[in-house]
This record gives sequence, C-alpha cells and structure tokens, in this order.
Amino acid sequence: MIHKKIFRGILLPLMILFISCTRKNDFPALKGSYLGQKPPGLTAELFAPDIVPTEDNEHLYGFFNDGTIFFFDRTPADLEEWTPAVYRMELIDGKWTRPNASPYRGKPWYHYYPEAPEGDLVYFAWKGSLGDVPSSVDINIWRVRKASEGWAEPHKLPFPVNSPDLDTYPSVTDDGTLYFFSDREGGLGGHDIYRSPQTNGQHLTVENLGAPINTESDELDPFIAPDESYLIFCSKTRAGYGGFDLYITYRKKDGTWTSPVNMGEGINTPAYDWVPQVTQDGKFFFFNSTRAGSWDIYWVDSNVIKALRPEDAQ
Repeated sequence: MIHKKIFRGILLPLMILFISCTRKNDFPALKGSYLGQKPPGLTAELFAPDIVPTEDNEHLYGFFNDGTIFFFDRTPADLEEWTPAVYRMELIDGKWTRPNASPYRGKPWYHYYPEAPEGDLVYFAWKGSLGDVPSSVDINIWRVRKASEGWAEPHKLPFPVNSPDLDTYPSVTDDGTLYFFSDREGGLGGHDIYRSPQTNGQHLTVENLGAPINTESDELDPFIAPDESYLIFCSKTRAGYGGFDLYITYRKKDGTWTSPVNMGEGINTPAYDWVPQVTQDGKFFFFNSTRAGSWDIYWVDSNVIKALRPEDAQ
C-alpha cells in the first residue's frame, strides 16, 4: 500500500503537469473565414472577443493571402511609447494557428510585406532609415516592388508625396492612386487628407482634397475604396458622438465628393473610433475603438456603406 504522504507527493506534480499541458493546448479550434467568428450585422461588434482583445491595446493590420493570414499588433497599455508586438495567425489545414508574436517589436510593416499583401507593389509608412536612405524625424511613405526573385529594396517616395512634415497612412486604389494624410504647410487644418494619382509608375503631383472633406481641424486615417467610389476617414470637428468619429464621403460622377456623413451610432461612440479598413473581399468594415477603455478591434457588415450612399454618388 502506498503511504498517503508518498501518494500526495506523486499526485501533486502530476496535477501540475496536467494543468500546464492543458493550458498549452487550451487554444480553441478556429475554423473558417475570419477566425471562424460569427459575422456581425449593421451594428459594430468586438472582433474575436476570446482570441484577440486584452486589457492592452490591439490594432488591426488585416487579413491577407486570400484571407488565410491575419496580422494585428499589441502594445501594453502602460507603455508611454507605441512599441507594438506584431502577431500572426494562419489558416492551415482548415484551422487557425494561435497568435504568434514577431521578434520585430515596433517595426511592423517593413518586416511583413513579403508575405502579407497581395500584388506586386506595397505602400507602407515608416519612421527611420532603410538601407542607404537616411532616417527622418517624421513618418514618411515608402514603397516596395516585387522583383523577379523576392522583393526589391524599399524606397521612400520623393516630394511632393513626402514633405519635411508628417506624411502617413497610405491607402491605394486599383489604378495606383494614393491617398494619405499630412500636417504639411499649406493645408486647411492641423492634418489634412491628400490624393496623388500615379502616372507611369510615379507620383508626380499631390492635391489637398479640400472642403467639404478637410476642415480647420484634423482629418486622419483615409481608407479609399479600390475603385475610388468612396472614402472613409476619421474626424472630430463635425457634429458627432465625441472623440474621433468615422465619416464617409462618396465620389460623384463629376469627380467631386459628397458632404461627409457620420457613419452613425451603430459604429461611432463618445470614445475614439478610427483606423478604418474594408476587407479585400468587400464583406466587412473593420476599425479601432477605445470604447472599452483600451484600443480594440471592431467589425461590422459592409452593407453599412451601401446604406449611406446618396443618389448622386457613382
């Protein structure tokens, strides 16, 4: 007969080992598109509540490679400087892997363009030097092209896209037209949204979108539709719900824009609602919000975009 003390001495380590192994394997089996999450309706919902959100700050990069790779970053809420750790999840054999952290803390897009975005040309924002290009005090817009083997070296877009001031958050249409925001001199407000068409592979001109999109205050984070039919951005200057709200404007047949419309209480709150992105398949609209205290990722059915479209839009 095993003595009780000896039995307990054997049982306790086994229990600890069992609990440890269970915790290592307690990640749920996620199957299907968008981490297997139930699609939202026309009111925004927290994305993947048991998988992505924490008490820290999460920020969306997006789904890529036909929706089989998902990137987001996470920054501890008590850090004064934004130094995110980038997380990657992949759909393999019908199941999503657990979030794996990248070693490139605080250096997101530069280290991920080789596998994340589709296409032969990738735009990203970056503060610092790459290769032989010197560092910059402010964030600038860069571009990298896929070569015959691998990727070419990234290069910073020259003036007039980049200026001595902040130039960031690039969003590009199917025909290569670039949208971004900047606090450069000559704008209407603190930060304005700009547009730069592509001509023979170059961005030679830049135009301020002007009123009614830009105001005397701040307009940030432009997301342009692939066909340039609508533009989503954030602003806190118009009558809204408080903080930064998300607005949408539609391109008219004559090339002008409709008056921006607040995207409504199904999306906006008294907190900060910003960083818009529509998925590559056009089904869902993602954004970031501080409504729960920290930065979290929310999503909503993209039919909200159709519902707000006026009759005089394209």
